[in-house]
Amino acid sequence: MSVKDDYFIRKSVSDSKSDNLTINAVPNKNIQLSIFNSDLAFEPILQIGRGINDHWKIYNQIQNKNLVFSNKKNNDKTLVLDGENSRIGINNDTPTQALDIIGNLK
Repeated sequence: MSVKDDYFIRKSVSDSKSDNLTINAVPNKNIQLSIFNSDLAFEPILQIGRGINDHWKIYNQIQNKNLVFSNKKNNDKTLVLDGENSRIGINNDTPTQALDIIGNLK
């Protein structure tokens, strides 16, 4: 299955096709996957994992432009990249320092 197959992704799950998705770059060109959402009430989300109850979620928060990595199993915001203030939070969704960690560091 490749992106050129226009029926691969649909609004309804029942209209979607299940298979591997491959994106091939044209020679001497960059390749990019863009996920945009112009509706300010919803966040663009990428989910990667085994299923609805076992996956990682990567998304851009609406209210503050943070890039968040979270795991469905614990529902915590494991890693937060604060783009407005150039800060990183580990197990902390509101970092106040350049690197702000809640928990032990080894």
